[in-house]
Amino acid sequence: MFKNNDTSKGNLDRRTFVKGAVAAAAATVAADGVAFAQEAAEPAEEEDWYGNPGVPGYMCCGDWLGQAPVIDPSEIVATYEADIIVCGSGHAGTQCALAAAQGGASVMVLELQAEDKYMAQGGGVCTFNSKWATDLGLGGYDIGEITAEYTRRAGQTANAELIRQYIANSGEMLDNLVSITPEESTQFKVQEGHEGDLIQIAYDKPKGSDYPVELGGFKMWAACYFVRMTELETNSRNAAKALGAQWFFERYATVLVQNENGDVTGVIAKGPDGYEQFNANKGVVISTVTLLTT
Repeated sequence: MFKNNDTSKGNLDRRTFVKGAVAAAAATVAADGVAFAQEAAEPAEEEDWYGNPGVPGYMCCGDWLGQAPVIDPSEIVATYEADIIVCGSGHAGTQCALAAAQGGASVMVLELQAEDKYMAQGGGVCTFNSKWATDLGLGGYDIGEITAEYTRRAGQTANAELIRQYIANSGEMLDNLVSITPEESTQFKVQEGHEGDLIQIAYDKPKGSDYPVELGGFKMWAACYFVRMTELETNSRNAAKALGAQWFFERYATVLVQNENGDVTGVIAKGPDGYEQFNANKGVVISTVTLLTT
């Protein structure tokens, strides 16, 4: 059983965590999707346009997740407890765990891969107005202008506030990554005059004042930084572990645990020794390629 009652690192309530973790995860560009599942969704309408019945607990009609697995309590070989349970240790999940640990929460992360074979996918993170990129001369951008451009590219169909959060918080996330990277690492060491080797820049436009570059009616900014993703996530994991976060490798998150009100209160995962239940005091974060069933 794991429970951290130490409040010396800060008072992190559920609302504060969700706000901060969304900001951290939204600043990533990896393929992971993030969903918070502490409270049940509002039920769908009684029926949709086609007459299909609504499903309690779902935002849409149709039980698209299918039948939830039923795990007999006798099959659970161990039970753990933490403030935050994160399912998936890709870029979004790892950064969420790091942010929660830095905020003072106790954290447990479930990852399907084996620790000795761990590999993170993806290759770029955004650096909009980070101190690191600004010091290289690639900063001072207008967040509102970038948000408007990205929303326009999506045909005005995307959530502009999510786009703005992604842009506005990417710099803080990047600077946080720089701060936890070991000194001996070359991850964020850019040789002067070679900024474009790592940050994607337009030809012959190495300065922040050169942007936005407009071509064919589209505006572009130099803000994508190519990283060694596995090294980045390993460093982030080590930093989170130093704050008390725990990783459970070779765990397949099988089903979400819900109370009688439908609120998600934990996860049952299958590990090397059988099923384990992870109870969450504050929230469960789903950051996996595949969806859990509820």
